[in-house]
Amino acid sequence: MLAVCLLAFIAMSITAVPATTPTTTPQPPDGIPQCAIYECPVYTTLEEIGSDMWKRRVEPSVWVHKVAPTCDRTEAIGLVIGDLDAYLVDNNINESTPIILKVAENIPGPNSSCTGQSGSFPCCDQIYELFHFIPVASQETAPIPSQDSGIQLLHFDAFELYGITFLGPNHNAVEQYEQLREYLDEQGILYYGTFYYIAIYDFPSDPQPHRTEILISI
Repeated sequence: MLAVCLLAFIAMSITAVPATTPTTTPQPPDGIPQCAIYECPVYTTLEEIGSDMWKRRVEPSVWVHKVAPTCDRTEAIGLVIGDLDAYLVDNNINESTPIILKVAENIPGPNSSCTGQSGSFPCCDQIYELFHFIPVASQETAPIPSQDSGIQLLHFDAFELYGITFLGPNHNAVEQYEQLREYLDEQGILYYGTFYYIAIYDFPSDPQPHRTEILISI
């Protein structure tokens, strides 16, 4: 009788213990912490190469865009970002990330108004264009900017690129670009060699380390 009671007590004790479910810390989208704070484009990682290099597909997306009226890369973002931010605020579009600076060779065209080797406004060896991602909820309703604003609304199909990530303030974007190009050349991978992108995920006032990506389209 004692054994039966003891077994019953043990059974009651076991059933009385509440079940515990293991908890996991949610991972940020695509492993990018900034994308947990602000909406990012939809990325698909196709290949990881070491700890900081990768191949990625960017799914169809919409961006607001403007050419920077300068020949100085260090000035390009500051001259244009205010106009793009004003477009977002004026149209009640939520903040997003990243902003992307396109650095392209300024190739002369048949109707170029520039002299020498540079071919389109502004007349520089390189031209700088800034892109700011439009969140998905606003992509269908974002209005066409006025022509005199110099801002464009651009719709992109999915595209693929290779990239390299670096964290913190003390990195040279050109050196990172050359490192990525060297890898692609060694692997015999074809890519667009007349331009590259610098993707910036943080505001200057955000705490370090800031995330920056160098991107090359294929």
